Amino acid sequence: MDAAAARADVTAALDTQGLEGWDVVIAGGVGDCVAAGVDPDARRVVLIPALRPDVAEVMGGVRRELMDRCLGKEEAIAFVASALRSLGVQDFSVATDGPVAGPVGGEQALREHLAAGCFVYSGSGHDGDRWVFYVSGLDV
Repeated sequence: MDAAAARADVTAALDTQGLEGWDVVIAGGVGDCVAAGVDPDARRVVLIPALRPDVAEVMGGVRRELMDRCLGKEEAIAFVASALRSLGVQDFSVATDGPVAGPVGGEQALREHLAAGCFVYSGSGHDGDRWVFYVSGLDV
């Protein structure tokens, strides 16, 4: 769903719930896939970029693979970039200055993996222009 359709749907849902005076704002970089963030104090819904479902699924596999294998920084960056390119994703960057994240309940395994010099896929974000995918390790 694109941003205009999402805005219309969210506005209709707010109206149905009797929530008058709410703003629906479209953040930079929103394309065909949209997620929503709610700020009840400001009475605002912000539509933000969301990963395509196929990309989200593949990146979940990348996350698992990088926890199962021990790749150094450059290898992990290349692995992430290759997975994205295989899906036709073109305009992205891979950064090492983002969050460190791993599977819920797997904090100890994550610490051990990082201590061994391995890098993990920690997630993605959008800088308003393009997607940024984060690879994290102790040697950044």
